[in-house]
Amino acid sequence: MYILLLCGSIYAFSQPYTGEKLSRGLVGIPTDKGMYFSWRMTLDDAPGLQFDIYRSTNGGAAIKLNKEPISKTADFLDEDTDFKATNHWILKADNREVATWTHSTEEELHPYLSIPIRKPEDGEIAGEHFFYTANDCSVGDLDGDGEYEIILKWSPSNSKRPPQRGFTGNTYLDAYKMDGTLLWRIDLGPNIRSGAATTNFLVFDFNGDGRAEICCKTGDGTVDGTGHTIGDNQADWRTWNKESPTYGKIVNGPEYLTVFDGKTGKELDTKEYIPTRYPIDRWGGIGGNCGNDNTGGRSDRFTAGVAFLDGKTPSPVMVRGWYGRTVVCAWTFTNSTLKNIWTFDSAAPGLEGYSGMGNHSVTIADFDGDGYDEVCVGAMTVDHDGKGLFTTGLRHGDALHAGPLIPSRPGMQ
Repeated sequence: MYILLLCGSIYAFSQPYTGEKLSRGLVGIPTDKGMYFSWRMTLDDAPGLQFDIYRSTNGGAAIKLNKEPISKTADFLDEDTDFKATNHWILKADNREVATWTHSTEEELHPYLSIPIRKPEDGEIAGEHFFYTANDCSVGDLDGDGEYEIILKWSPSNSKRPPQRGFTGNTYLDAYKMDGTLLWRIDLGPNIRSGAATTNFLVFDFNGDGRAEICCKTGDGTVDGTGHTIGDNQADWRTWNKESPTYGKIVNGPEYLTVFDGKTGKELDTKEYIPTRYPIDRWGGIGGNCGNDNTGGRSDRFTAGVAFLDGKTPSPVMVRGWYGRTVVCAWTFTNSTLKNIWTFDSAAPGLEGYSGMGNHSVTIADFDGDGYDEVCVGAMTVDHDGKGLFTTGLRHGDALHAGPLIPSRPGMQ
């Protein structure tokens, strides 16, 4: 099994933190007009930085391909490529080698990179057979070598939306190098229900050590990339009573937030997830007091993102609740420790106007221009300090776009 990455220029926008230090990421893609190359430019590049690209054919001397220095773009088309030969390209910046790319006669000509992945075994639960398909993925430099790795979520065929009854197979997170080498596999276990609304995994260098970590919700029985079990490995909090409206769901038991080491998948720290799901029937309607669901349908809807809430430190931000009560919880991960820095709860007194405004996405940006990120969930936005910034009252919308969209107006829209 393979996943396909369509290739183009990837730009690493620098942030005021000492994290990700990426290579040029040179990629060559065969086309009917020759070999097309793209590479990274960064905000740290010196003004006027110039690139040159060379090609060696069948081990011969490398010849310079560009007639003029490449300074205004980060791409080049080698129109004279002989695909019947083995070619080796060298990218130089200010006459210093910064990247290479090789294409041999044994490689097929495809306009993508093909990366092998390892599908988990099929399973069966409650008499139902299920299988796995590749689901969401993210990228990050997990081992500090300047190259991206791929973090892939495996979703079982019996995954469920929160209102649906029934059991699901376990969710897995894999980490792959670009050649398909499997670094680790995390099994989120039986007490994390599989579904699109449940597992939002963040991949980011939260502690500034030059390597990305993974942060996500976990439960009893989650097994990290080294085989260590989080919580009680014997606990099964799923509802097995077929007559229950919560059959197959998880509406009891502890919930956790865990940061894993990106290189090994090892658990680094685990804290109790904030907020808890309780009370189950207080997640619908304005103020979260509608009482229109007591089966875990609304309490088990999650989103997540990364925000620079102090302008310099990346924070995992976890959101619970979409349609009625919305709770936004901000954390930091320093000195190998997760720490909750603030929690915004739309059901709190005085914040009722923020309830019923959430949706199934989260957008993070510096909305008020103060140098700190804010957290926007649908029609409500939380300031960097965990206080309400504004709510439009326009309720749940399915799509949201933020940016300086109207040139004639200052700020963002």
